[in-house]
Amino acid sequence: MAEENPPEAPAGEEAEAPKDVELVEVEEEEIDLSRGVAKSNDWDEEDDEEDTQILLDGEDLLPDFQDHFSLPKESCMVRSRKKANGVRVYDPGFSQQVVIEETYDENNGLKIEVKKMTDVTTGHQLMNAFYAIVAALFAGFLFVFCLQILLFVVLDLSIESGATSFNKTADGEEDNSIRWSTVIGVAFALISFSHYFAEALVIAGSFIMDAYNDHPLSRTFILKGNKHGHVIIEWLFLSCFFLFPIFVGCVGLLAASDKWWYYTSLSWFILVMAFFCIFCFCVVFYEVGSCYSFVANRQDADSDFILDVLKRCVLLRQTRRMSGYVTSSGLARNVFTNTEATDHTRKSQIYKSSLEIHTPIWTRLVSCMPSFLYTNLSENPKTIHTIPDVQDYRPFLTKHTWSLERIFCRPEPSRYISIVRGPGALTKGQLRSSVICSLLSMFFICLLVAGFLVWFGLGAGPIIVFLLIVLALSWSSLRNTYTLVRLGKDLIEVREAKKTNYKKAQDKAQKEGDEENGQAAPPAAAAESEPSRRSTVTFQKTDHKAKISEAVFHITQLERHYEPTEALCWISFIVELGIFFVYPTISLFYIGDSSLGGVFVVLSIVSNIRWYMNIVTAIEETGNMDLVGGDTPAETWANKARLNQIVGSISANGAYKGWRVLMTSLGFAFILILLTTFDSGAIAAAAAPLTYLPYGEWEYPGASEDMRYPTCTLSRLKGGFADQSTMLDFAWMAGAAYVADNQTQASLDTWFENSPGVMDLQPVVDEFRSREDPKNEIAVKFKLISVPGPGAGETTAIIMIRGTVNQFDMLADAQLWSAAALMQWLRGIIPIGEIWTEIFPDLVSWMNAVASTSIEKVAFYKLTTKFAEELKANGDYAHIQVTGHSLGGGLSLITGAQAKIPAVGLSAPNARISGKSYDPPIDWHDINKYGFNIIPKHDIVPKLDDVADNWQQIGCNADLSKAAGFCHFGVRSICELMHTCGSGNRPVFCECVTAYGYEPPTSLSGDQASFDQLCPMPE
Repeated sequence: MAEENPPEAPAGEEAEAPKDVELVEVEEEEIDLSRGVAKSNDWDEEDDEEDTQILLDGEDLLPDFQDHFSLPKESCMVRSRKKANGVRVYDPGFSQQVVIEETYDENNGLKIEVKKMTDVTTGHQLMNAFYAIVAALFAGFLFVFCLQILLFVVLDLSIESGATSFNKTADGEEDNSIRWSTVIGVAFALISFSHYFAEALVIAGSFIMDAYNDHPLSRTFILKGNKHGHVIIEWLFLSCFFLFPIFVGCVGLLAASDKWWYYTSLSWFILVMAFFCIFCFCVVFYEVGSCYSFVANRQDADSDFILDVLKRCVLLRQTRRMSGYVTSSGLARNVFTNTEATDHTRKSQIYKSSLEIHTPIWTRLVSCMPSFLYTNLSENPKTIHTIPDVQDYRPFLTKHTWSLERIFCRPEPSRYISIVRGPGALTKGQLRSSVICSLLSMFFICLLVAGFLVWFGLGAGPIIVFLLIVLALSWSSLRNTYTLVRLGKDLIEVREAKKTNYKKAQDKAQKEGDEENGQAAPPAAAAESEPSRRSTVTFQKTDHKAKISEAVFHITQLERHYEPTEALCWISFIVELGIFFVYPTISLFYIGDSSLGGVFVVLSIVSNIRWYMNIVTAIEETGNMDLVGGDTPAETWANKARLNQIVGSISANGAYKGWRVLMTSLGFAFILILLTTFDSGAIAAAAAPLTYLPYGEWEYPGASEDMRYPTCTLSRLKGGFADQSTMLDFAWMAGAAYVADNQTQASLDTWFENSPGVMDLQPVVDEFRSREDPKNEIAVKFKLISVPGPGAGETTAIIMIRGTVNQFDMLADAQLWSAAALMQWLRGIIPIGEIWTEIFPDLVSWMNAVASTSIEKVAFYKLTTKFAEELKANGDYAHIQVTGHSLGGGLSLITGAQAKIPAVGLSAPNARISGKSYDPPIDWHDINKYGFNIIPKHDIVPKLDDVADNWQQIGCNADLSKAAGFCHFGVRSICELMHTCGSGNRPVFCECVTAYGYEPPTSLSGDQASFDQLCPMPE
């Protein structure tokens, strides 16, 4: 139950602090939030002529309302009824706040009324929502591009670390030695890329919000100097986001083109991308220009020469980053009215019990540095104003604005003004609920993570490790919870102390009144004599005076105690440029990755300009935005408002840390795969031999006719080998690609029962690779076998491409299909994302073209396609087919579409979205014509990229918690096909029962009990 507000303290007295709560004085200027006025009775229209003369010139209040630069748009003053009445309109977005001034007769005074009105239609909101969707599509494309670049960098890192067979000695032997110089350089490039991409994604997020909120930021800087700039911006925005794409679509429809939507969506994306580039340019231009202006005008004695200003920008940035700081936080008390008016500036009194001083480890470290490196400012520390300080960010926390979610997700450090006494005072229940909600939220997060880990079958050790990681990532929230607990305790103490002191004051007044025979004046009488601005307003009635509330300010103060010397700043500047720019650039070009090197140089130049000419640092060191400049007050306000929007939504956006953590974490995850690759050593790996049962004595009869897959028999496949050409055969051959070269023929003899004409043609493969890949640099492995048929005297050649056997193959999978997979994910989370599917192949092709050098290193399909085309050209075989599992299956589908031969993939990633990025590009018509994919249920790999028209989903008997990985096993898929389609005239093996839990096969001799002897279950 909400607690009732305590009685008010005597207005003439300052409420005393509780004895157990000490107060300390700190200098802090109270914020003048607004000017209060009193309400009165309704205005009578019949007195219009008389009332217009009530207020003298300059005494009306609306002109005193001044726009703060935090407003997204400038307010508009509208005068009516001569001069005494007016309206001020504020338009923050989809609604308007209207402040109306009305005057009355001399007895009733002045009235200010605030209204909220919505002036947008549903159609307008839907258009803005669609603008945001298109902007989100581009932002998603940017995210996918960033992730692709990280993957390419890791691929270079794996090659230079000796984890692959790409590096060769002068004699052509494999060189697995680690090239530490380039490894370190590429690693620094990975760190720098993470920073650059985080900055780009922050701007992209702001671009989305700007598009949704009616582009308030865009209209402030594009063509701002032109008197028609606002109109031009509106037309430019509407044309890029709506008119021109619709025009392209109309032209396509009138031309009866089947690809009208393709051209429409592609032009839409290109125009939005162009507008985003303009947006980024303007953001960087105003950030850098404002920083230059701040630094140039910060001290009157400083030189205005451009080189001197640039030097000061660098020194200011390095000083801000390398200094040692001490943070003080606590609760301060102040008195103000609930009309948000303050009477004067005074010293804030901080409750000493709530005062917390935090000295970071870095500050403690630099405190030990010699004087030629750091200057000690502890005796006279310099106060640093943070961006929230400059923005005057202090939201009120009252019982009406309080909510559990708002408190739990509040920013750090909190800067709320908490009302502890008066009409809007927080209740004990609200404070306690906030603490309980924070603790419960953290508990449920840990419980959810633990639940998923248990469901996936992990043991206690990994679960504890993951929980510790979650707690480490949640450290900020835990600290917030601790602060909230302490805050709640302190606020409750303050309120209880106020009640106690007020009770004592009442008792004292009552006692003195009794002694003077009840002649003492009531305590509240003194309050009416207090002078304030409100009492000076013409004709204000005293009975409209605002009631007194008391607030507790959440104070956070940053002080610089140790400052680096100028020499140290320049040394650190040179070291940073060398480590994070020069060294990585040289390394990328040295290893031959010119495409990535070019991207790195461009991003580094732009990012380093923003980094060292940093507007956030300039504002924090200055402590205000007054140096932004302007020829008129209106222009000054516009410049401040624009800069405030840029700084708040981009430059000092807290999302940067989140994106930086995500990008860095993904980079380290890829490096972890790299390290595992290096530890595993060999790339070639032989498949574990299967335990076959005696041929002709055991079989899987298959499921009932209505339960069999319609594609169990692939005899109609062009070039198939008669009735023996089954989906089971192709699944087995896809798995046979993993078998060691010296065991391939034996495996073929077992599966095909020594059928004549079934031969391993490994010498043909070896001869081809000796010509096309003499240094064995291409990691793909494949085999060639021949089978008789389908016609008499004909022979069919089947290429079997090996799939993923180590972590480097996983990196190759990621390089070839991650872009398509991420575009699928993007399509799933964007509303109506399906409509953009037609342009996805182009987008993937563009981003892969940027990193063409890295893509070339994992373009394994080029070798297999050339091999298939050579076999076709020789004419030695009537038909040629290709098959493979996992990575091998994906390469099979690509090879089949490029060489125009039938391809069957098992658990293969697809190629419909990524087709245009291959060399040569493949059309989706060829994928549909030549490709067939066998997709086990719950297998993630064949979900990569969009599935073509020809595919068959098969079952998987693995537990759902393990299905994502276990359903990808090729042997399990063979067992599923045997169990459902029947084994036919092929041998069955024990692993279907002993390893994968399928039912035992049927004994043709009737001796079912002998199966346990032939296939004992593992212990």
